[in-house]
Amino acid sequence: MLLRCLTAVQRYRQERTAHGPDSRAAARIQKTEKRWNMAISAIESVLQQLTATAQIAGSGAAASSGIAGGGFADEMKKSLERISNSQQHAAGQAEAFELGKPGVSLNDVMIDLQKANVGFQMGLQVRNRVVAAYQEIMNMPA
Repeated sequence: MLLRCLTAVQRYRQERTAHGPDSRAAARIQKTEKRWNMAISAIESVLQQLTATAQIAGSGAAASSGIAGGGFADEMKKSLERISNSQQHAAGQAEAFELGKPGVSLNDVMIDLQKANVGFQMGLQVRNRVVAAYQEIMNMPA
């Protein structure tokens, strides 16, 4: 959907430059361009938020690992460790909230628990796909 929107905006901009500002197409292009620009700005805003969230969630580990890593097994191990750390942190936050420790709000606890849940679900899906790929490879004729 996003790709279609962007290509439509590019096509309208090309039409505008081809026909000049005095044609009927230019008026139609301007109306459409305003509508698309609003949609694109909203999409860019969401992308910036996702990028910021990914950087915070990754804690720089993805940037520091680089290409020189040890391969799939090392990346899988790092991911499982991040998932485990996230779950431990969320459990600690929940326990601190239950004990009534100051500085721990319900909002933070719920967000941490949801982050841990999403991370676990992602890890589970990756495991399921790896197992399915392994089974498919094992069922190939020799």
